[in-house]
Amino acid sequence: MNSKEAIEVLTNKNTSIGTLKCDDVAWRKLQPAIDMAIKALEKQIPQKVINKKMFPGNCGEIHVPNFSGKCPSCGHAIIRGVAAHKGCPYCLQALDWSE
Repeated sequence: MNSKEAIEVLTNKNTSIGTLKCDDVAWRKLQPAIDMAIKALEKQIPQKVINKKMFPGNCGEIHVPNFSGKCPSCGHAIIRGVAAHKGCPYCLQALDWSE
């Protein structure tokens, strides 16, 4: 199961856990935990960086292109250099730096 499939299961109101149904008091008590799990899973799905721009960079004598942009989740400015960030260092959103 991947993150998208897990989110589908968690947002489906017809899902039951054991004998719990969505109208049970116990299920309603679980809802905040389910919402937190959905938010965490959504952060694992890479999102495109906003306003991606390339600028020259150096790694010793080797010229390496660097990229800057904004995180699509929190809006912080981020830079991807030689050691590419797989996620935003501020909110941990997985990032997609591809075209």
